[in-house]
This record gives sequence, structure tokens and C-alpha cells, in this order.
Amino acid sequence: MIINWLKIDGDADVVLGEVATNSGNGVQSIYAWNSETYKDDALKIDVSNRLSGNTALETFTIRAADLGVDYITGIWTFEFVPTNNSESPVVGTLANLIPYNECILAKALKTVVKDCSIQEDNCGNASVLLQASTLLDTLKTALLFGLVEEAIQIQKALEDVCEICTLCPDYNPSLYYDGFGVKVVAGKPVTT
Repeated sequence: MIINWLKIDGDADVVLGEVATNSGNGVQSIYAWNSETYKDDALKIDVSNRLSGNTALETFTIRAADLGVDYITGIWTFEFVPTNNSESPVVGTLANLIPYNECILAKALKTVVKDCSIQEDNCGNASVLLQASTLLDTLKTALLFGLVEEAIQIQKALEDVCEICTLCPDYNPSLYYDGFGVKVVAGKPVTT
């Protein structure tokens, strides 16, 4: 079983994907977790109803509403369970990092440089921009290495630095530009 591709669409309201199994097998179930519910089986979201049938090549669409959110932001993990035990389940992790990039942009715009040195920003801390940027780079690296638990820890720190609520319904974190998220291609995480 392999995830051919798994990504968040440009409007951040749909997950699109394709999973392939060996001939005679299929995808029986899809389970989803966000960063708040990761690895808690009692809180997993069963989106198996988005499967079309038990075929060896399963293409699917999962709406944000299926996940109980307005927009797909932050880190999401999807587990694909095969119909029979001849193959192992596979897991793919996605991320919409637009809110964090917007945070860094906003902090950069508030930076004041005087006499070739950065002055303190509005938080009284000249290193907030550097902290946010470093955390975002580290978050992407953790996701690319498949370190989901570590990525979630970094995400929480980044949300504190940026004062972001990824589960707030008024965000519209569209992914129209490349480089602001993580998707899966041929079973491997890559930046979008």
C-alpha cells in the first residue's frame, strides 16, 4: 500500500488523495487526526465514507466539513487501512502553514531598523521575528523527516509566538502559493 498523493487544495477546504494497494486488495478505512487529537484513537475521525469502493486504486476527496472544521489548517495525519492483512496500513501527514507564514510577514513588517540595528518590536523583544522564522523552518524539517510528534510540539510553540488559533473558524488560509504547506507524493512528504 502506498500513498500516491495526498494534498490540501488551494482553498484549504478539501483534502485530495490517491492510495494504491496490491491487486485484490483495497482501502477499507481512512482515519484522521489533527495536532490536538493525534494518536488518540478515541478522537480519531472516521472518513471512510469518502472511499468509493474496495478497488486497488482509491481516489478520494475529504471535505473540511467531514473533519469538523471550516478550513484545513495546521497539521493533519491520515491513516489508510487495507481491506486485508497482506499489506500494512500507511500514514500520511499534511500541513497548511499559511497562518505561520502570515505571522512572520506581519512581524517582519513591524521591524524597525535604525542605525543598522534592529530596534525592539512591539512585544519588547527584538528576536520574536527570528524565533518565529526558526520555528517555522524547524516545523517543516520535522514534517519532511516524518517526525509528527516533534512537529506538533514545534507547532504549539509557533502558535504561542504568533498568537495563532488554527482551529478558529474565521481564518481563510488558502494555499494558492507554493511553499506554504506539506503534502505526500509517492509515499514521501514534500513541501508544496
